[in-house]
Amino acid sequence: MKIYSHRGNLDGSNRQWENHPSQINKAISAQFNVEIDFWYVEGECWLGHDFPEHKVSWDFLAQIKYQVILHAKNVEALGFLSNKDAHYFWHDTDDYTLTSWGWVWMHPLAHSTGKGYTNMTILALPENSASDFDQDFYTNIGGVCTDYPERWREKRL
Repeated sequence: MKIYSHRGNLDGSNRQWENHPSQINKAISAQFNVEIDFWYVEGECWLGHDFPEHKVSWDFLAQIKYQVILHAKNVEALGFLSNKDAHYFWHDTDDYTLTSWGWVWMHPLAHSTGKGYTNMTILALPENSASDFDQDFYTNIGGVCTDYPERWREKRL
């Protein structure tokens, strides 16, 4: 099972450092994959959840492309990424979306449905779900995207 750091967080949500390039590098250095919020505005690449906050180069993202999933936050980002060798997705409140590499990204509110769990499913923010899954459940999914990747790694040992 893959563990994705949500926005580079390692032990809980930290709005000040989320999506910051140094925090992303820190999470990757800790051997985690990372989900990043990506914007494309007027020909420039940006990271940030609610709005573009941290300007980055495409070269920065291309160097870490196998460690990240980019969450396209605007339609321009989606169009830009569709022409790149990158792992990305778009969703809003959809229960599921398919990433560019064929993974199923599951919205936190969809966990309780009990549907869509495969070895190609990534559960977003399982810590926010009301569901209480057993250990066997987590061994049958592709991964989790969490604000607590360190705790998830400890759980697996």
